[in-house]
Amino acid sequence: MDNQAFWDKIDDFLLSRLPDAEAEAMRQAIDLDAELNQAVQLRRLEFEVAEQVIGGEIRARLDKFRAEEEPSSRKFSDKWFLWPMVLAALLAIAWFIFKPDPSSEIKTINPPPEQLIRDTAEQGKGQVQAPPTPQQAPATTPAPYRSIANAYYKQTNATIVDGLRSVGADSTYDAALNAWKSSRWKKVLGFTRKISSSNPQYEKARMLEGNTLLKLGRYSQARQLFSELLIDENGPYFESAQWLVLLAQLATQRQISPEFQVKLAEITADSNHVFFREAVQLKVALEVQ
Repeated sequence: MDNQAFWDKIDDFLLSRLPDAEAEAMRQAIDLDAELNQAVQLRRLEFEVAEQVIGGEIRARLDKFRAEEEPSSRKFSDKWFLWPMVLAALLAIAWFIFKPDPSSEIKTINPPPEQLIRDTAEQGKGQVQAPPTPQQAPATTPAPYRSIANAYYKQTNATIVDGLRSVGADSTYDAALNAWKSSRWKKVLGFTRKISSSNPQYEKARMLEGNTLLKLGRYSQARQLFSELLIDENGPYFESAQWLVLLAQLATQRQISPEFQVKLAEITADSNHVFFREAVQLKVALEVQ
């Protein structure tokens, strides 16, 4: 979503112009995204300040004018003077709401890191460059969508892991669950990888292992593991694996890929999906990014 569309969506939300379902999804996205929350609060404050300033200006001018007018001519003059003031107020409010976003000028001066990377790569084509010195080595920056992926994982993690409870049928899996409860992530991996494919707890163990990899920030490994559980569409953990593949992919992306959009659409198109509600919220949150 471009910058102007981002602010237009916030304006529509603040002015109650969104459909009920979209407004509700927007409210939930605001609760989950700190940057979006800050942008909405700033825009609301701008609206309030503008209304106060414009209203105060009109009242001050009218009071001054009435104080200076002669009683005999006040009735006619008030009506003549009031219309330009009302028109000026309406024009000022319209300009404030539809004015170009000033942050676009800042972004022109300071392009985002992705643009700098692309520009640098194009400038360096055909040139042999010396390896960077320790002082020149670029800092590693996290993927821009990682915080959103982690927030939605945290929101749904309890539901997923709750479905992996053991019935006491396998001591190794029970040990893995106990290690999970005490946040001993390496122990969890050690126990789950001892469980063979012939064990009835095998799929549960893979799900627990994948969740542990997400906890450790090993998103690519988690995505590969969950993808293996998508082979059987009728499997007990298919929908959970489908959702977690999506989050693991989002955590490593620098821009939303067509492949990711297709996967997200598969969930949002199924109102019976376990994570349908969260997927719709995620879609809205990404649209206003």
